[in-house]
Amino acid sequence: MTKYLIILSVYSLLSCNGNVEKNSVENETIYITNPKEVYKNLFHHYPDTSSVQVLHAQYWESQHWTLEYKAFLKMKIKNKWWNNFLNNNLEKDTTNTQLQLTEAPDWFIPSNNYIRYKSKSKSIQNSAVYYDSISKICYIYDSEL
Repeated sequence: MTKYLIILSVYSLLSCNGNVEKNSVENETIYITNPKEVYKNLFHHYPDTSSVQVLHAQYWESQHWTLEYKAFLKMKIKNKWWNNFLNNNLEKDTTNTQLQLTEAPDWFIPSNNYIRYKSKSKSIQNSAVYYDSISKICYIYDSEL
């Protein structure tokens, strides 16, 4: 009986491979344009509509075995949300390095008044946040390729 349980346990572990599929069709990409869903993918919760209004969003994810994605957001935000996000995650980007925003949507056009920020985390290299303190519009680009 013990031998049977061990074999069954090993079979169960091997058959699931520890993976959780986001999409049941293998090799299919995920493409999301619902603003609240894209926000949730990046921030792991739905936006608090009293602080954030997600105006536009686009998210693409490959079904490759490694995580590959591109996300674009345009939001109108309140000072409280921005200050929290800035203090916990960002620093001013003082480099003149331009990101190659390939496949950016037509609406992803930061104003001339923006200040560009980058992640404080050294492991996050291919992202940018553009914030216009006059209009309170925030653009976020994030990718892992």
